[in-house]
Amino acid sequence: MYRSYADTGGNVNEEIKLLNSISRVSTDWQGTSHSLPQANTRKEEKHMSGMSDMAMTIEELRSAAAAINDTANWLAQQFSGNADETVEQLKEPELKLEDVRAVLADMSRKGHTAEIRALLQKYGAVKLSGVDPANYKALLKDVEGLDHA
Repeated sequence: MYRSYADTGGNVNEEIKLLNSISRVSTDWQGTSHSLPQANTRKEEKHMSGMSDMAMTIEELRSAAAAINDTANWLAQQFSGNADETVEQLKEPELKLEDVRAVLADMSRKGHTAEIRALLQKYGAVKLSGVDPANYKALLKDVEGLDHA
């Protein structure tokens, strides 16, 4: 059965099978090979070796392309979204309880103890350890406003 390259549909395994079927010599042909000049046989072997090398190269290229595509997808996923938010997140380190406590203690020494207690209650807590860490930034903004009042 005659098959062409177009019959493979771009499937690597089918392409390799096609190349292998092309490189096989039928038993009828082998019986008459003694009448062919030896130079042609060597030339054919060299050509078939080149075809096999080409098939391997094609497979390696397809594997490399798949790896590049996977990497591009990963990078797109990592850096999708708003670039300004990403830069802002990189600039601002996460606030820790100790950092907020130091600012609150300093403001308390400056005479703002009652206002600090009121702010803690605003954020649903009696003491700083009861404040949700997600609210630390907003709490610090409110505390900074006390110094300017």
